Amino acid sequence: MAARRRVELFFDIASPYSWYGFEALARYSRVWPSMELELSPVYLGGVMKATGNKPPATAACPAKAAHFNTDLARAGRLFGVPLNVYRGNLFDRFHTITAMRLLTAVKSSGDTAALEALTRELFHMNWSLHKDPADPATLVEALNRAGLDGAESILASCGEQAVKDALKAATQRAVDKGMFGAPTMLVHPPAGSEPGGEELVFGSDRIEHVAMLLGEAYSGAVPAPPARL
Repeated sequence: MAARRRVELFFDIASPYSWYGFEALARYSRVWPSMELELSPVYLGGVMKATGNKPPATAACPAKAAHFNTDLARAGRLFGVPLNVYRGNLFDRFHTITAMRLLTAVKSSGDTAALEALTRELFHMNWSLHKDPADPATLVEALNRAGLDGAESILASCGEQAVKDALKAATQRAVDKGMFGAPTMLVHPPAGSEPGGEELVFGSDRIEHVAMLLGEAYSGAVPAPPARL
């Protein structure tokens, strides 16, 4: 068996491709014994500002921007994710800083199952139901759908300076590691290894690269369940 390695997923719910990468890695975390998946929420707007990058749908190349929705819908079918293409102003989907603070607050609790469930619900709210990601009502609904108790108090924690600072620090750390867009995966060396040796992987279409680095088998965006012995 390959040595167990931590794979960090840097993401923001503003990125629909991050939804695809999140779901694929969440599935493989139950199939690949060598992967320890860590969800690391960041603020993509801060990443873009720091690196000078631009969202693909707002690319200077008109042909690339025009192809965006076609690719997005097709990838949704490939990954088995119920994304509905948004026909309005895409910037409506990018007001996510409070949502990412919310995920940061939940991550700080150490409840990884709650973090995964809330991440899924927030992606669903933003890219399937097209609810305003900045609306507190949307965030409370996502918390309730994810099964978290005390939704109002969890939401209130987003205003705490410690949570704001934690998201800012996580975003800067991701940029320092080489992040320029989302999703980004950081594959750490096995525990006990010398410092360094991390591998950066960008894009939901590069999950196979993660598999190669882990020494695991990749069987598509929706892996078959492990065989019963």
